Amino acid sequence: MTPETLLPDTVLTFYPIQRSSWPDETGYYAYTRLDTDDSMLLDGWRVQALALLQTGVSVGDVQAALGVAEEELQELVAFLIDGHFVQSLGGELLPDAAEPIRPWLAQLPPERLTWLLSKPLLVGLSLFVASGLVLSLRHPNYLPSLANFFWTEDLFWAVVAIFVVDLVSTALHEAAHFITTKAVGAQARIRFFDNRFLDLVMVTEHYHLILVPKPLRYYVYLSGMLIQLVLISGLLWLYWLAETLGWDLGLWHTLGQVFILVTLLGLLWQFNLFLETDLYNVLADFTGHQNLYINTKKRIGERLAQWQTSHWRWLQTILLKAFLSEDVVAQADEEHHLTTRERRHIHHYALLLGCGLFMSLLSLLLVQLPRDLFFLWKGGQLAGAALWRQEGLALGKALLMMLLTLYPYLGVGLIIFAKLRRRQSYL
Repeated sequence: MTPETLLPDTVLTFYPIQRSSWPDETGYYAYTRLDTDDSMLLDGWRVQALALLQTGVSVGDVQAALGVAEEELQELVAFLIDGHFVQSLGGELLPDAAEPIRPWLAQLPPERLTWLLSKPLLVGLSLFVASGLVLSLRHPNYLPSLANFFWTEDLFWAVVAIFVVDLVSTALHEAAHFITTKAVGAQARIRFFDNRFLDLVMVTEHYHLILVPKPLRYYVYLSGMLIQLVLISGLLWLYWLAETLGWDLGLWHTLGQVFILVTLLGLLWQFNLFLETDLYNVLADFTGHQNLYINTKKRIGERLAQWQTSHWRWLQTILLKAFLSEDVVAQADEEHHLTTRERRHIHHYALLLGCGLFMSLLSLLLVQLPRDLFFLWKGGQLAGAALWRQEGLALGKALLMMLLTLYPYLGVGLIIFAKLRRRQSYL
């Protein structure tokens, strides 16, 4: 049986579905399937129709009760089937192509974390961050420079410090996303290895966030940046106290400078809206264009496929693999379903994406690569000297220094290789 051959006495059964308690500003209710992350928006008579179908009312009775046309009801049923919400149609089980989710701490009651959403706490944290900003303007010497990457002549410890501090800062960022997601009643898990363009990243996967009011979704998106700004402000105030009271922080002052430097660079990276960063999530939610990134990748990929070139065929192939793949086509919205406003979003975002990729590549070439090439060059020199003197410990330190420097590049390379094998776009 198909939606086009529905009989009046056909009954549908559904997978577990949850609806938002309120409509959004445009009057749509959000629905999500609880064992997957499939979601949809419905309004008007469709909300009533789904409620009746879920209680076991037949298709014919729903049509009679609501007075809708048969074709419209068929379209709704087809939409529900395509969205993986319908379990059976007229007693016939339907194939389920939905991907199950595996959230962490799924049984943790959100009531235990609602204190994180209290206005006094958020106001207090915001004021503390603002005080740190004022303090940094009054005492700019508290802020680090790029020279703080090379805080010791023993470059082994400089590389280890950068690696550990970056790991801790990123872990705290993602932990904040995870905890606030749980606090608002949604589900999440952290994926430790992924790439954003040429950067190795951790990613918090959110599930069922569509059911959460928009202001709370913004809080989830920005919570990682907030906790990092709170930590930076705390370190700045620690420096002020140490200077005022005559404390000698010693090595901790230096490591704090490295933490501030690495974290500030990470916060600047979040402004790369051309990637799926925290601020991109805010932009997509603010515009209401949830598929903005995927739709833009598809549009750019289609334009690249139409590029007629012979001399630059190699570049066209590389870019096509970056933007276009079967998974992008499957996830993107159909062109005829896009509104004029959404097409305008895609056009503007495509320009932003192109500029952003160029700036990201420039940052890699001018900041990150020179620093890491310097570490690799010095590591190679130290390894050669250790081999000549037959010093096993020194050789091990030099090789570990080079490995920690190469780790992000090797990780990104392996992830891109795996995505290409699965025929996924690697951008």
